[in-house]
Amino acid sequence: MKKIKTTFEDIINKFGYETPFSSKELFELYKTKEGDLIESTFRWRVYELKKEGVLRSVKRGVYILDHKKKFQPEISRSTKILYNRIRSKFPYVDVSVWDTSWLDTYMNHQLYNSFMIFEVDKEVVSSVFNLLKEKKDNVFMNPTESDVENYILSSDAIIVKSLLKEAPILDSGNVKIPKIEKILVDLFFDKTLLVSYQGNEMKNIFKRTFEEYEINLTTLYRYARNRGIKDKITDYMQQEIGVAYNKGVKEKA
Repeated sequence: MKKIKTTFEDIINKFGYETPFSSKELFELYKTKEGDLIESTFRWRVYELKKEGVLRSVKRGVYILDHKKKFQPEISRSTKILYNRIRSKFPYVDVSVWDTSWLDTYMNHQLYNSFMIFEVDKEVVSSVFNLLKEKKDNVFMNPTESDVENYILSSDAIIVKSLLKEAPILDSGNVKIPKIEKILVDLFFDKTLLVSYQGNEMKNIFKRTFEEYEINLTTLYRYARNRGIKDKITDYMQQEIGVAYNKGVKEKA
């Protein structure tokens, strides 16, 4: 007699798209149709579902069915040129870049200007700043509030800052960029540089990115903890965005 396997439709019918479920609950669902299923086979099934992009981990041992996009912003040619210039000069340092224009689509009011933010190992911040200054005039290193108000907000500036250790970044077409979780935490943390994205606009950005993209809360909370704002951003997301904090979320030290 042919064995009946658990299908993806079975999983949808059981859990839906919005409700997190545990590994134990998923295993029990599989066992209803495949009573002799062993744990090693089950783990392989989970691996395959995650690889196909239909199952996403929200924390250790807890999953959700995925119908959201991965964060993959379009990287401009000018950004790639500057990034590659830094990488060719400093091939052994960590470099991450993002452009504030990536947030435009989630805001109610569009800004006239945007700026690139390059984050590099703190030992080479000054050297990278000098390198970019050779080709560009509007480059700022660790800008002050005065720099932001007088220069950065009125021009397409380039910012050079130090990259926090263990910051969540990813490879996107041979360019390292921050994960969306990092951008959200930095948006909440850096109210001086990212002053134009505060208030209602920050609320819009948080809400719309949570609606559109995969957000790994473990990654977000761990980075927020490293920035010293985990409790504050947790309260903000609960009160303003409606994202409940689960104390079971585990973060690596």
